[in-house]
Amino acid sequence: MKKVLALVLALVMIFALAACGQAAAPAATGGDLVGVAMPTKDLQRWNQDGENMKAMLEKAG
Repeated sequence: MKKVLALVLALVMIFALAACGQAAAPAATGGDLVGVAMPTKDLQRWNQDGENMKAMLEKAG
């Protein structure tokens, strides 16, 4: 019974991973893309830091 359960779980994991392996989306053509993640948008400080970081990165190219 344990072997059957292990086999079923292994098959489920294989199918789950196969579902994530779809064809890759075409790469963006326009240079590099940088993402900035801030901990929260609730505090004004993080909003200002995010805007300043975006401005600095755009200025740097």
